[in-house]
Amino acid sequence: MDLEENLKLGELIIQLADGNKSERNDASVKIYGMISKILYFVGNTYYNNKEDIEDSIQTLMLDLFVKAKKYVKNENACGWLMRIYRNSFINFEKRRIREREYYKQQVEILRSNNSDFSSYYEKYLLLNYVISNLTDYERELFYRKYLYGYSINEIAQEFHMPKSTLQYRLEQLEIKIRKL
Repeated sequence: MDLEENLKLGELIIQLADGNKSERNDASVKIYGMISKILYFVGNTYYNNKEDIEDSIQTLMLDLFVKAKKYVKNENACGWLMRIYRNSFINFEKRRIREREYYKQQVEILRSNNSDFSSYYEKYLLLNYVISNLTDYERELFYRKYLYGYSINEIAQEFHMPKSTLQYRLEQLEIKIRKL
């Protein structure tokens, strides 16, 4: 991003902080248009799937509404945004770790009480525990196969892999899920 674009971005951030409702909406659309390619590129270095990247960009745009008043005129606007974006990555990972620990503790409590995981709440805790312990790739396979109901052919096409490879990976995923 060149100096002129960076200054324009700074002006839009100020407009986002000080403008009326229509000016703020207009500014947010323009900001997104200016930085979306950069955000997708940077997000791709942190996340393995498109959904997490899009979630992180939405989080950044929400954070931008809240933090726009803290922007100092003539500050490096793109650098300021990237600091917010980087911090959102760090917070996202911290939140994932906390969630994983919470679900692990809850499942251990239920196991110690010899629960049969028959109530809705217990099933919810167990499912979230299992999902939180999957890698991003395994989570994507799990969602497509069990949540969205994709066929093996559809998943194989989406992941650009042979059906036999996908079948093997799904079998390995099921073994991991049973262990959890």
